[in-house]
Amino acid sequence: MMTLAFRAQFGSEGGLRFVLPLLIGGAAAAPALYALGAPPRGRAALALALAVAAWAAPEAAGRAGRLARDGSMLAYLPSKSPETLGRFRAFDRSVLGGELRESVATAQRLVPPGETILVWHSAPFLLDFARNPIVDLNPSGLMGLRAKVPAYSYVLWQYRGYATRQPAYFDAEIKNSKGWGQTYEAARGRDCYRFLNDLAGRAEILSNDGQTVLLRLPPHLISSHPG
Repeated sequence: MMTLAFRAQFGSEGGLRFVLPLLIGGAAAAPALYALGAPPRGRAALALALAVAAWAAPEAAGRAGRLARDGSMLAYLPSKSPETLGRFRAFDRSVLGGELRESVATAQRLVPPGETILVWHSAPFLLDFARNPIVDLNPSGLMGLRAKVPAYSYVLWQYRGYATRQPAYFDAEIKNSKGWGQTYEAARGRDCYRFLNDLAGRAEILSNDGQTVLLRLPPHLISSHPG
């Protein structure tokens, strides 16, 4: 039932993506259940664990090899070209110790400590969450029907860059959607991009490095755009 529900929202791939962690967790717990000696449930749980382990063994071996060779075991790496993998690695280097890390740190230093920052960024974890309250926007989070954004006076928006989603991306997601959840997520992401783009034309720009802009909202925008 869960697989069907997720499949209706995100297509076949999404259905598997959200259900497989439950199967993996169940397989890991099965030996313990068997050891507790609760037949026939214990035997059934062990059989499930062995079946899942046998099914996943080839992929697990392949990922272990990729981890040793590439330093990552992401599932989609084998489908990418060497050129794409090179761009992946360059982006990782810029995030973990290069120009992107410095760009985020420089922008945050312009915001007084304690001020709330609304953030749309490919690497929000680079921010100092202890220095400023951070409201991290992302398409999946925007899907929450009861999600609310607290008042904020600064906006850090990465509008361009390797891992930044543009309106054309959201349009393509909607056009090629495999489920209503994917459509809704893309529509919310596109709406948020448009909102930030509009905000950038009305707020004070404190910094702009060609990829990321830091905005300070005037009082009337703070009150009219709490979330």
